[in-house]
Amino acid sequence: MIKKITLLLLSVFVIATYGYSQGGLGTLKGTVVDSETKEPLIEAVVSISKDGEVKGRAKTDFDGEFTIPSIEVGTYDVEVRYTSEPYNPVLITGVSITSNQIRFLSEKDGLVMTKKVDEIEVVTITAYKKPLIDKEGGTIQTISRDDISKMPSRSAAAVAANVAGVNVGENGEMSIKGSRSDASYYFIDGIKVRGSSNLPKSAIEEVSVITGGVPASYGDITGGIISITTRGPSSNYFGSVELVSSGVYFKGADPDGYDGKVFGLDKYGYNLVEGMLSGPLL
Repeated sequence: MIKKITLLLLSVFVIATYGYSQGGLGTLKGTVVDSETKEPLIEAVVSISKDGEVKGRAKTDFDGEFTIPSIEVGTYDVEVRYTSEPYNPVLITGVSITSNQIRFLSEKDGLVMTKKVDEIEVVTITAYKKPLIDKEGGTIQTISRDDISKMPSRSAAAVAANVAGVNVGENGEMSIKGSRSDASYYFIDGIKVRGSSNLPKSAIEEVSVITGGVPASYGDITGGIISITTRGPSSNYFGSVELVSSGVYFKGADPDGYDGKVFGLDKYGYNLVEGMLSGPLL
């Protein structure tokens, strides 16, 4: 019996790890230039980090361009260092990476290096601002964790309903750009989901809605795609607890509970407790 339980837990862990590894990944591209001459800088080292841990690194080519592929969804700090000549390091904070999309950085985002004065190193720190218009086009619209936390919506479907072109009927069925509800599919960390897609709000990293031009990785789909990316592992422990209540229900004599009383804000006695804990494996 113990061997069966151990095998079951191991199988669940492997499936969960595989599912997460198949989730949507993003790409970071950019060009590093000199602040005065505007010439591209060759072999500048660009690294991305999250919670103080380096997640990726690349060097610029002869055009000063770099590419860091296969980045997990999240918010990163981008640091640029140049060792061949005395340049001050550059740090851009809060760069958001979304699934199946390319994030471009340029001089306007702070990706420009200045030479040192009297060998004194000064780190230039710039807070990244997400552009209003995405170069990837309007067919993929992404709602990040920061935006989700400010919404009253509690499910991924309710979050996706805020995207233009998505309509939700009275029975909860979702239609994307007029297609039938069964023509659109949910993907959680890159895996197609049949049935419920309910996840705790605190476990969602981002929700991407593809309303047209579906990538080949999703297959042949006539409607749209709602891609949900869950929050990845962290080097630090964190968690949250949320309680929602509209009243307390006291059951009466009726076994079906129709003669009970509710003391609170309404007559329904709705209660919800949601918690989340994340961190490194022991």
